Amino acid sequence: MSPTSSRSGTRLFSLLSGLFSAPRLWWQHRQRQIDMELLWPSCVSIATNLDEAKAAFAAHAFHDPAWMALGEGAVFEFIDRLTPTGAKAP
Repeated sequence: MSPTSSRSGTRLFSLLSGLFSAPRLWWQHRQRQIDMELLWPSCVSIATNLDEAKAAFAAHAFHDPAWMALGEGAVFEFIDRLTPTGAKAP
């Protein structure tokens, strides 16, 4: 196999990977939006204080692949910034 064909194959693989990951990334973002539209307000309404609401939301987020795709640190930061009115989903 020539070096040129190897580079072409790598570029093709990279292009195809990007095409197939776009719908997955969009769907994960949409799942996080839905959580902020439905789950977070429920957590706030049921909890007795903001920390309890954040803990309930964290219990979900740290078991959800759509949130964990952001990385554990990013999820911690997002939950820490939550207010009773919410925040924009990453």
